[in-house]
Formats: sequence, C-alpha cells, structure tokens
Amino acid sequence: MKVFTGVVALLLLLSFGSAIGQQYSQYYDGMNKLGFVDFNSSGYGARSRAMGGVYLAMPNEAYGSFENPATMTTVNKSLMSLELANFQDKHKGLTEPRMLTSQANTFYVGKTDYKNQRTKLVNQAGAVATFTYAGRDWWVGGGYRSAADFSLEFDIPVNANDPDKYEREKDLVGLNLAIATKLMENISAGVNLNLYTRRYEEDYIGRQFKYADTSSTTYDYHYHDKSNFSGANLDFGLAGELSIFTLGAVVRTPYILRQNAFRLMGQLDPYGADINGYIDRIKVKYKIPLSYAFGLAVQPVENITIAADCDIKPYSKTKKTLDFEDSDDMDYTDKDAQWNDLTQFRVGAEYVFDAGFAKIPVRAGIHNMPNLQFVSMTIADSARIDSSALNYHYTYEYSDEVNPIIISFGSGIKFEKIWLDVAYEFGSKEYDQAMRIPTETVVDKVKFKYSRLYLSVGMLF
Repeated sequence: MKVFTGVVALLLLLSFGSAIGQQYSQYYDGMNKLGFVDFNSSGYGARSRAMGGVYLAMPNEAYGSFENPATMTTVNKSLMSLELANFQDKHKGLTEPRMLTSQANTFYVGKTDYKNQRTKLVNQAGAVATFTYAGRDWWVGGGYRSAADFSLEFDIPVNANDPDKYEREKDLVGLNLAIATKLMENISAGVNLNLYTRRYEEDYIGRQFKYADTSSTTYDYHYHDKSNFSGANLDFGLAGELSIFTLGAVVRTPYILRQNAFRLMGQLDPYGADINGYIDRIKVKYKIPLSYAFGLAVQPVENITIAADCDIKPYSKTKKTLDFEDSDDMDYTDKDAQWNDLTQFRVGAEYVFDAGFAKIPVRAGIHNMPNLQFVSMTIADSARIDSSALNYHYTYEYSDEVNPIIISFGSGIKFEKIWLDVAYEFGSKEYDQAMRIPTETVVDKVKFKYSRLYLSVGMLF
C-alpha cells in the first residue's frame, strides 16, 4: 500500500476562481492518470506482438533497431517496416471525487467507462541497412515509434443529461538511430540513441458549478493542458548464439524526461467560449533510472522458435521536479514520483509452415502488463485548512499494483521480398476499489479490459 500527502492550494483568481479551484486547482503534479498508460517495453511489429511481445533474443527485422540493437546483425539485406494499430481498451470503475459546489466536503463519486479507442495509422516505422567499412560489416537502423499512448476519455455523470467530459490525446514519440556490428562470429553488439518528443493535449469540461454557496447561478468551466516532452538516452545491446540458443540483453541508461506544460483554466460563456481565465506554465523533470532486460530464444528445429524475456524497470526510484512560472511557493525538487516498478515477463512461440509459394507462420504468446500507477486512488481524508474555502488537504492511498495478464496470437504471410503480419492482444482483470470521502465510503470494482489489433508490413529495398 502506497500513501502520500499533498496540499492543494486553491487561489481566488477572478470572480469564478474559487469554484474552478475546487475541481482542477492550481495544484499540478505533471502527468496524471498514468494507470491507463502502458510504459512497458513490449516488442513492436505484429510478429513480436503475437508472440507475447518477446524481442530481446529474437531477430525482429527492422524493429530491432529500437528494441535490442544487437539483433540488427541478423538482417542480411536492407529492409523497412511499418506497424498500424487499433486500440479498443475499455475500463470500468469509479470516477475521481468531484466537488459539487464551493461548500467544503460536498463531493460526488460515480461509475464510468474509461476508454482508449483509436486507430494509429503509423504506430511504428523504421528501416535497417547494412554496409561494410574498415573491413567490418556494420548495420545501421532508425525510425519512429509510439513510446507511450496517452489517449483516454471518460465522463463524470454528475448530471446524466450533461456530464463532465475528459479527453486526452496524442502520445510520447521515440525517434532513434542505432548501429551494430559483430564482435565475433556468434556475438553481436549495438548501441541505440533515443530521442523522446511530441506532446499530449488534455481537456476537461466541468458542468454546473456555483459561484458561491448562497448563489443559484451556475456555470461551466474548461481546463486545458498542452504538454510538450523532450528527453534522450542510450540503449546498449548484446546478442549471442550458442548452438540452438540465442541470448540477448539490453541496458537502458538513466535520463531526464522533460515536460513543458501550458495550462489554462477558464469560465465558459453560453456559447462554449473561454472567458475570464488563469494561465500558467510549468516545467516538470522526471529523473528516469537505469533499466535492463534479458531474454532467451531457442530453435529446436528449423521452423519452430520459442522465446522468453524478462524486463526490469525500477521506476519506484523516479524523482520529479516541478517549477511553476506563476506560483513559486508550489515548486519542489527531486520529490518521489510515486511510480511503481515495472517488471514484465514475456513468453511466445512461432511455428512456420512452408506453403511453397510463401511461408505461413502461426504465433501465440503471453505477457503481464504492470501499471506505472494504480488508477483507483482513495481519498482517505478531506478537510478545510482555513475558513476561506480555498485550501484543502487530501491524503491519497494507492492500492496494490495493477498487473493484468495479456494473451496474444497471430499469423501472416511471407514472400521473398515482402511480408504481412497480423496480431491480436486481449486481457482483463478486476480489482477492489474504494473511495472514502467525508460523507460516505463508496465501494465497487475497477476492471481493466484490453483489446488491441496490430497489422505490420515489411519489405526489402
């Protein structure tokens, strides 16, 4: 059980500032709702997806450049790859408590569906090429990938006919450039440079807030966060063959992921436009620790491959720094980010039929999906600090780590110079959930349900 305490400082900015603050205040903690974001390092491409996401000791075509760069040395000719993805994740659970009016200790907690339903035409794209220099063979690769998908939407049905609405879109993107060579006939090494970029945009529309306890007038408000990300690190990879076995390992260097957030809170007029507002810019730094992974693949006969990976990310050591442009009293440095460790196990198998005109693979696999942060927070205490109704004190408790099991399968068709693969992943798990607010304790189940379809194509060039 993880516990942390935070002081929510809500400032009266304009005539509507108090009511805005009670739901989305100036208290800001960087990336949120991370229980819905997959920060694991499962493999890319429908071949790897269908085999449980294994990749560390398995040739994975052009995808290897940003997975284990040492595996690029299995490529005999230059090739390129592209992955498409369709997500139909749908989770159920309690909403976060929503303060109804400016009166302290007046909350609403309800049930809702949390959705990530989108099609990504380019979830990954990359290439690997081989060349000879100084009497040695070299492989170079690079590309684009979605490193973390932030997409999420849900309603808070305070008013069934006009619910609060939350939407977040876009993702954290990784660009990479990798190089590899063979140290010995059966041992390869590679290094990969990752550049993290892009952004997410977050919107929340809150309905029917009162100006004050004694007022009958209500209004809607808009909360908007546009965050840009940047960061860089290196991956060092090794791969070695011994008879029917292949071993692989990767070490990922620590790095700082920077988030530059532009935040707007504004009252909405009857036509939905922002009027009267508060703007702030916040710089967030996440100190991501070193992580590592190792894997084994075995090919007992020519057309059968069995592989397993263990991936360890000690993210509980992550530290976070916040720097507010407008509110220096809320800054902090190297605070515990309250993230979970991510330890992922991946197992998969492939059998390849030779149909004469093409090769037809059949694949299956399984992996766990640990979450960075449990989404179901419990408010254990909520009390007014002073009589201004502008300051509240919350204590949050996070339950045990969410860690559902994901099953996958797939197939494809491979011709001499072009191949097509498809994979499907699914899995679900329920957890007990409780929200303790000053007036009552609401108990229910939170259910995580994942459904993802992948299509990838590769070709020689």
